[in-house]
Amino acid sequence: YLTHIYELVKFNEFISSQKSIENGFVAHVNPDLPHLMTKLKKSMESIHILIGPEGDFSDLELKKAQEAGFIPVSLGNAVLRTETAGLLASHMAILQKAIAS
Repeated sequence: YLTHIYELVKFNEFISSQKSIENGFVAHVNPDLPHLMTKLKKSMESIHILIGPEGDFSDLELKKAQEAGFIPVSLGNAVLRTETAGLLASHMAILQKAIAS
């Protein structure tokens, strides 16, 4: 499974460039949200996971992400550094695909 980690880009620039997103998730520091692993499906050929800056996404950014079709998810109870969160989310996606195969 190939993981592609894109360069950092400003949030508004990225969101405005999205025409229609399928299988998009926005990781948010909120353990009450559904966990990313529960939202990943075997049929998903590709997924997009937004990882926010230190301090997380603002409420306005979360709203814009949802309006663009991204589903809010949790990566668990721990508060992670941006770099760690991206790697963990990628690992979860690969693990879920491997388990489902």
